[in-house]
Amino acid sequence: MIEFKRLKPSDLELVLKWRLKESVSKFLFTKIDNDLSKQIKWFEKVSAMESYKYWVINYNNKQIGVFNLHNLDLIKKTTNAGFYIGEDDYRNIGSLVPPYFYNYIFKELELNRIYGEVVDGNPILKIHQIHGYKVISSGYKEISQDYGTKLVHNVELLAEDWLSQKKYARCICNFE
Repeated sequence: MIEFKRLKPSDLELVLKWRLKESVSKFLFTKIDNDLSKQIKWFEKVSAMESYKYWVINYNNKQIGVFNLHNLDLIKKTTNAGFYIGEDDYRNIGSLVPPYFYNYIFKELELNRIYGEVVDGNPILKIHQIHGYKVISSGYKEISQDYGTKLVHNVELLAEDWLSQKKYARCICNFE
């Protein structure tokens, strides 16, 4: 069973651990320091912003990753979305998780479009394309001082493309 629970202060140490793993950090757009106080400041900042939403992904009552919306615009009905699986033993279910939040975004929030950025080489790009995302542009982008310039693919998923895929219609779960 998959659930999405709001990110809360008690989750921050685990999320920091995940974000520091090379399997996660090499695809992030910012460098993360091993500093819980910075993590807490980051959380306080994004928690105060209406256009940011973060959830911990729970699978069979185990915290396994993070899903987020940013640049959420309920007027334009668009958002950017991202997620990662932080628990290595659960990476194999990474493609099963997104349909739940796509249904939440398009059915519950009634948005029309999801944007994303994917660092080249990230296996999520193939998963996105299976789910109906289209690559709208690609180009080199400065990721952070330590990671340098990388090829980044800008992607989008339209509500009409997602909702036409009836095979995912049952992927509904609780979003706290």
